[in-house]
Amino acid sequence: MVNQLLQQSKDWILKNKVATFLSVALFAMVITTIALAVSNNSNATDLEECQAEIDAFYATSTTVITSPGTTLEVTTGTETNDGTTTTMVSMETSPLPETTTTTTLPTTTSNPAVVNYRLPDDNIPLHYDLELHPDLVQDTFQGTVTITILHVRANEQVVLHSHLLDIQQIKFKCLNDSTTVYINSNYDDKLDFLKINLNKVVPQDYISELTITFSGKLNAGIVGFYSSSYTDENGSQIFPDPNGSDE
Repeated sequence: MVNQLLQQSKDWILKNKVATFLSVALFAMVITTIALAVSNNSNATDLEECQAEIDAFYATSTTVITSPGTTLEVTTGTETNDGTTTTMVSMETSPLPETTTTTTLPTTTSNPAVVNYRLPDDNIPLHYDLELHPDLVQDTFQGTVTITILHVRANEQVVLHSHLLDIQQIKFKCLNDSTTVYINSNYDDKLDFLKINLNKVVPQDYISELTITFSGKLNAGIVGFYSSSYTDENGSQIFPDPNGSDE
């Protein structure tokens, strides 16, 4: 009897495939709808809990420090007569502690304790012609130098370094103005400056030639132009040969 019912059911399903498929699909749809309803109900509960927490948070006063000495107080959740919620904002500024700002600027005045041996930059040497004539017997030398100078700023004095030299003659010739001449000179012992004074100001960008004849001693010290020698095994004083070989 049971086998007969199973066979009849099987035959009915085979004959009604469409109806069977629709029944299964309808059952699956019902299950899905139930699951979505349960999920939505759970989400709605979560949203209600979050909203309750937010409402509780906004129902209190919040104090925010916006900057040193400034307090911003925000009070929310105050319900008015028409049922709306207002937000109250108040700002209180307290005095800041006194502070002192010290700015150190570079000094523009020179320290009198520091000696500056650099030459003034009013004049720039463009070219040197130098002749030296040493006398190794007398330990002296003679020299002549001609300096081509560019006057980058208008000035009436040329300053050079000079140490242990006997200045014999000075000639100055301005290539742009023949009336500008040398008048006198003075010497700064502390800085070893030879200051050559002119009869008038030389304009900017003029070019001149300065010729100086001088003399000095070769044995004045190991400074500048000096002589050196050594004693060989026989006790003879030997002067190094400038060409690279000793006699």
